[in-house]
Amino acid sequence: FRIDYSYRSPMFDSNVVGNELIWYGTREVINARFQLTHIPSGLEVSLYGTNLLDKEYDSRVVGVAGTGIVFASIAPPRVIGLEIALPFGAARR
Repeated sequence: FRIDYSYRSPMFDSNVVGNELIWYGTREVINARFQLTHIPSGLEVSLYGTNLLDKEYDSRVVGVAGTGIVFASIAPPRVIGLEIALPFGAARR
């Protein structure tokens, strides 16, 4: 079982758009994973969740110099999933 917590304080980015700096607000992200492994076969079953607080934030902002055009990449919303892995061939334990 694993829980990850990430905190980023507010900051300015050195990527200048026009005469303004890009501002990023505070960001807190919590991810978790629970994994079971069947050792003889190597079968792994994992239940995971990312961005469990379901916070919306800019993961990256890029400006095109001299144009005033800004592109922003928004982080994905909360994701809950199940992974199943079974090694085969040379990778088998």
